[in-house]
Formats: sequence, structure tokens, C-alpha cells
Amino acid sequence: MANEPAPDPPGGLTAQGKGLAVTAFAAAGLALLVPCLFGWAGILLGLAANQKGHPLGKVAVYTSIATMLIGFALTALARKYL
Repeated sequence: MANEPAPDPPGGLTAQGKGLAVTAFAAAGLALLVPCLFGWAGILLGLAANQKGHPLGKVAVYTSIATMLIGFALTALARKYL
């Protein structure tokens, strides 16, 4: 009885990979400022969260890709006009 795994929380979200998913979303937000570093970090962390079985892992990967591309565009605009 002491070695039984804990039941999954309500809502279908598992505790496995939750920290990785949250960190991936944080990196995705920072990818707007430093796209090369935090964009790839968010992608890798999102993939790791997905591998652990967290349902938001894939969303974090797509969010990181999108914010990385937006960050590249903002950087290009800033270099052109500033």
C-alpha cells in the first residue's frame, strides 16, 4: 500500500512533467526578447514534458516556435528602424 502511485489529479492533468511544461512556457515568453536561446530551450523543455506525458507539452512546443519566430521578426524590425 505504501508503494502505490498517487492518483492523477482531477481534470486529466498529470503531475509528471508539469514543471517542465511550466518552464517551457516561461522560456517561450522570454523567446520574444532572446529568440535564439529561449526559443530552443522552450522547444526542448516542451518536448521533454510531452515525453513525460504532460498534455501541455505539445502546446508549449508550438508556443515556443511561434514566439521564437515573432522574436526574430521583432529583432529584424528593431535593427532596421532603430
